[in-house]
Amino acid sequence: MSGIKIQHLPQYTVSDYEQWEGDWELIDGIPYAMSPSANKKHQIISSNLYFQIRQQLDECSCKILYELDWRINENNILRPDLVIVCDDDQREFIYNTPALIIEILSPSTAEIDKVLKYNKYETAGLPWYIIVDPETYETIIYQLVDNSYLRVTDSEFILEGDCSVAIDWERVFKD
Repeated sequence: MSGIKIQHLPQYTVSDYEQWEGDWELIDGIPYAMSPSANKKHQIISSNLYFQIRQQLDECSCKILYELDWRINENNILRPDLVIVCDDDQREFIYNTPALIIEILSPSTAEIDKVLKYNKYETAGLPWYIIVDPETYETIIYQLVDNSYLRVTDSEFILEGDCSVAIDWERVFKD
């Protein structure tokens, strides 16, 4: 017996998502349960990134947020670990394409971040996507070039106008 085909799975929307208890993401109408709270190493890396980036955004219109829903469309709601937005449209969630997203891998969701979210972010036109592996201290940085992600080694990211951030990865991985 072969696996269930995607067209046979129920398709959910934002209105369904808003009724659910717990933490979920919605990718192509399919719900994905969020993993339990992140471990200590994940939280330290996230905090170090947030603090470092937040200080650099004081003089520009961009903001760094954590774990806030990006409502891409009716069938896709993603909750990145860290997200930089440069258009403050005053709504409760993110609706416009952010400038940069950072996902910190967890064992239970690593493949979702590396494959499903990668594809969604690329298709949605996200300019910068960074994946951080807290176990190996590896960072994978993608820049959108001609509508496709190109792996780069940049540590400075031009966000919008005069807004940019530079990440000191050594400080990020410091316990």
